[in-house]
Amino acid sequence: IGMGGSILGAKAIYNFLKRVKPKTITDLGCNTGIYSSLGNHFGSKCIGIDIHDDILDEANNIAIERKLNASFLKFDLLNPPAAGGINDAYGTSSERLKSECVLAPALYHHMFRASEDMHKVIDTICSYSKKYAMIEFIPSTDKYISSWSQLSKWNTKEEVIERIKHNGFTNVSVEESYPAPRIWIIAHRN
Repeated sequence: IGMGGSILGAKAIYNFLKRVKPKTITDLGCNTGIYSSLGNHFGSKCIGIDIHDDILDEANNIAIERKLNASFLKFDLLNPPAAGGINDAYGTSSERLKSECVLAPALYHHMFRASEDMHKVIDTICSYSKKYAMIEFIPSTDKYISSWSQLSKWNTKEEVIERIKHNGFTNVSVEESYPAPRIWIIAHRN
């Protein structure tokens, strides 16, 4: 794949995508599109979303160069574009970009830091998925997160899983991410 990122961190995503082979993926906080590229490897059509112009330019250039079935868009997931068209015919961004699978690597903690509203963050991430969600959770004991002293509350893995279930995901499992103590929360709607 060769687009950066940690091989150890990508192992769980690789194994998950190989197992479920979703037809479509929405890659939230997509960065340069490494996970969209993995999805393409297994036949998935991918949409990536991020807020950084330079990273998205690179992701789109890589997609063109490698002839990937992927497109990358810029907007803030906590303040997405409104529905548009006559009578809002185009729907919200999550309605238009909802896919079979949503990937959210290294995103939850950034969104939570911006809003400090775990329900809003998890509800937003889950709103882009029809069937599967793979969310990287970074606990407060992580060496980077523990230095964020301005946070008033950091949710536990159990609280995040409970909110994911509140969004209609019935099967939830946990796998290691990298570096420890980061984990992947993998959820599936029936």
